[in-house]
Amino acid sequence: MGIKFSFSIPLKRIQEYAKKGVGLAPLPEYIIKRGPYIHNDMKIVVLYEFDNANLAEAREVIAKHVQAFQGIPGFSLHSHILEEGEGLRGCRMNPENGGMTKRFTPDSQTL
Repeated sequence: MGIKFSFSIPLKRIQEYAKKGVGLAPLPEYIIKRGPYIHNDMKIVVLYEFDNANLAEAREVIAKHVQAFQGIPGFSLHSHILEEGEGLRGCRMNPENGGMTKRFTPDSQTL
């Protein structure tokens, strides 16, 4: 299971993003972080992988990581929960309470 985050940050703010990223607390061993991958349009993709049994705790930990970037002007976030065998299910993350706030229809984005 995993959560895929797509961030958008204005180019002039990329150094601010990098500084905040370096200051993040380490993730627990059961969460594997892949990325950040930066696309030409300054879209940043990060994938967090973990076992289904750790979903609730992983969501809280990951939300705290994402919350660190909320103060960057122009920052926007889109997330997808990835489940084995079910395909892609989209949801919006609310980093302030560590939870999913609203489901929306899957899109065609792939890893």
